[in-house]
Amino acid sequence: MEMNLVRTNGSDAITEGLQRYQPVVRFKLAEVMQERQLTQSDLHKLTGIRLATISEMANAKKLSINVAHLVALMSALRIQDVRELVDIQFNEEAISNWDQERKEYPTGLSPKQKEEMLEAFTNANQR
Repeated sequence: MEMNLVRTNGSDAITEGLQRYQPVVRFKLAEVMQERQLTQSDLHKLTGIRLATISEMANAKKLSINVAHLVALMSALRIQDVRELVDIQFNEEAISNWDQERKEYPTGLSPKQKEEMLEAFTNANQR
């Protein structure tokens, strides 16, 4: 199920980054549960995670995922690769630009990253 990250309540820098790069995030818990014929109650009993939290994750309503919860789910479901639960994809333009930046600046920050950092810092301090 795709998550709508635009509605995040994070900092302005986070929101701007999400709008700039427009990642598509799929949290696949509901699909895994369906494949394995598990209910939300089953996962609650297996992991100790609150039923409401499992529901929010399964329905892609939870934008912030606790790493401990993620590990608990992976352990309970015997998942070794987080990509079985979460898939994040960026658009081709962003990927192409990032690949080029990394080639030109294999260490440190590229001029574009420095510009973005300065812009985010400036915007945060103007509020």
